[in-house]
Formats: sequence, C-alpha cells, structure tokens
Amino acid sequence: MRQKRVRLIAARRSAGLTQEELAYRLGVERSTVGRWESGQTEPLAWLRRKLAAGLRVSLATLDELLAQPEQAASDDHAGALDEVKRRTVLKALGIGATTLPLADVHELARSAAHSSALLGASIETTGMDSQFVMHARRELFQLATDYALTSSLEPTMRQLLVLRDELYATVTTQHRPSETRDMYVLLGAACALLASISHDLSEPQAGLTQAGAAATFATLSGDRALLAWVSCTKAMIASWWGTPREVLRHAEVARAEGAVGIAAIRLAGLESRALAELGHKREAITVVQQAQDRREAVGEHDQLRELGEVFTFPLARQHYYSAATYLRLGLWQEVEQEASRVIDIYGTPTLGKSWPVTLTLSRIYQAQARLKVDGPEGAADAVQPLFAHPTTQVLPQTTQALEGLRTQLGTAPFASVVQARDLNDAVIAYTAGPVAQ
Repeated sequence: MRQKRVRLIAARRSAGLTQEELAYRLGVERSTVGRWESGQTEPLAWLRRKLAAGLRVSLATLDELLAQPEQAASDDHAGALDEVKRRTVLKALGIGATTLPLADVHELARSAAHSSALLGASIETTGMDSQFVMHARRELFQLATDYALTSSLEPTMRQLLVLRDELYATVTTQHRPSETRDMYVLLGAACALLASISHDLSEPQAGLTQAGAAATFATLSGDRALLAWVSCTKAMIASWWGTPREVLRHAEVARAEGAVGIAAIRLAGLESRALAELGHKREAITVVQQAQDRREAVGEHDQLRELGEVFTFPLARQHYYSAATYLRLGLWQEVEQEASRVIDIYGTPTLGKSWPVTLTLSRIYQAQARLKVDGPEGAADAVQPLFAHPTTQVLPQTTQALEGLRTQLGTAPFASVVQARDLNDAVIAYTAGPVAQ
C-alpha cells in the first residue's frame, strides 16, 4: 500500500491552491492530482516542470516532495509510524504558539500559515473530549467576535494559534468519540479566521494558505456552509491582493461547493466588485440588485453565526460591498446612498471606541464620491469624524482606500485647490499612526 505524500500536500497548500485549482493550472483532472498526493502515481516527465512552477519550488525540491517513504513492514508498525509523525508535527509546531521566537506579527502570520498547512496535510480522523469541544467553541466565538469588533490583530492571532494547536493535539490523542465533526468545524473556523487576520496584515499568501487548511478541515467535517465560506474568504483576499478574474474563479468554486444563503450574498458582493473592475457595468449592477433581492428573502439568518461575529455578513457589510462596486463604476450618487446606509447603521463611535473596518472604508468611499460631486470640502466632511477619533491601528485596506482618495485629490481640477492639499495632508497624518490623546 502506498503512503500519502504529506509534504507534497503541504507544498500545494502553502501555495494557496486546492487540488482543483492546481489541476486547472496544469491542464489535468483533479483526480490526477489526488492520485499523485495519495502516492498511487507520479506526474509524467513533461508535467514536472509545470508542477514545480505551480507549487513555486525547484525541480530538485519537487523530486524530494514526490519521494515515497519506505513502506511499513506491518499494520502495527505503520500505526506506530503515524503516531511518531503526529508527535513530530506537534513538536515542530510547539503547543502554545505564543512562545514562538518570531520577530514580528508578520513573521508570525507566515509561520502560522505554514504550520496550518502541515496540520491539514497530516490530519487523521480521530476524536476528542466533549467538554473540551464546548470550551473551544466558546473561546473561538469570543475571539471571532472580538476580532470583528476591534480588529485587534496580534493578540487575537496568538490566542488563536494556542487554540488551534490545542484542538489539533486533542484530535490526535483521543479515540474517535462522536464529536469528531465538531472538532473539524472548529479547526476549519480557526484557520479561516487566521486567513482573515493574515489578509489584514498584508500577508495574502499566508491568508490563502490558511484558507487552504481551513478547507481541509471543513471538508473533513462535511460542513458545506463552512467550506463555501472559506472559498468566499479566498475571493475576498483576491479582491484586495489579486486580480478580478481570480475573484471570479474562487466564486465559481464556492458555488460548486454549495454556497447558499448569506454566503451566496457575500459572494455576490465580491463578484459584482470584480465585474465592475473588469468593466462589465451592466452585469455588475445586476449582481448587486440580485443580492439585495436575496437579502430580503433570506433576512439575517447566518448559518455560521454560532462560530462568532466574523462569520456573519451583516446588512451594513452588504451595503459597504455595494458601495465598493458603485465606486468602481463611477456611480457617485449610488456610492453616497450605500455608504450613508452603513453610517446610519453604525452611527459614529464614541471617543476611545474602535471603528469597524466596514464603517471606516464606507466613510472613505463616501469621501471619494463627494469629492466628485461637492469638491474637497464635501470629501473632508465625510472623513473628518474618522480623523477626529484615530484608531490605534490603521489596516492595510484602510491605507489602500485612502491612497485612492489621495490619487483623486492630486488630479485636475483639485490638485491646485487649497482645501484638497489640506485634506491630502490630513490623510498622510492619519495613516502615519495614532495621534496622542
């Protein structure tokens, strides 16, 4: 019996690819990639160079990834080797990831992505203690909710890594009780949340790798809603760091995985933005309107709400997605309407309270729309509440959106206007860091 090529699987996930995505790039069937990874076959000689390029490794490294481990002499010996493998992975990861001697949170994001890929590649179907499941579910819910409300990246990531490693350790040391599915759901959700945090840290490749591990656990759990949500997360990362066509490709995968309900509405928001960037105006508007119609039918029922706030798609976020689409289409009145709806839902946070990133970006989009309609003074009115209560951390998405505003301020007819230069200076000051209170 051949053994699974765990290192080959980990390399694919480190590249942020599913079996389907790698197969598409190579022009082969998904089952072909599956047979390579299960050790049943090897890629033909003419495919190896393409495979190495797809995995972003050298041909020499690919040969090492394809090398078969020695076959165990007996089933008992194979079981012992599996146990050694699990212990080796855990030892390499280090339970309690807060102790990792890493230079900064960005290095932590990249290391976390690699270790999650290893976890997904070496997972075995075992079980866990029911009391621990309840504890882990509560902790994950709290972390996901706190992150959604505060965007506190580093402490959330470190606590998540500890929880993820505890979950994995429990999976690999118990003996198949009935809660196995719940454990895989929690592992998948933890990696999905780590994917979002990596995205916020400007580490898109780490985010895609985490999403790949999340997809592995979601598949093992049989939770199609979580699996579709993970594909939505890949599309979200691609919408900021990739290309519109990548967004549409991830959206197609999500639909194939059964994205329905709230996940389908989130997906529509990402698709419409990508279509707008590709210049497909009529199609983009149609998708936005269809999403609004679906929302009225579905309401606020989020299938993954029990996992925490970050796994929901609230109405304010949908309006923000619509504003982003209209912004790319240059429909300023529609941008104003959608951004105003977000602001009406949130209000203005009191001094000392965090600004949800959805509200922050909506304010910036509203400023860009008002700049076109009312000039620099109108744009300043839109973002002044944000600047008056600076956050302790400016996310990359915020900086990227503000760069879009600055670009517009530097073009005719605004470049020579005093108010435009003042607003440009305010943007620079805000993105430079928090102002001492």
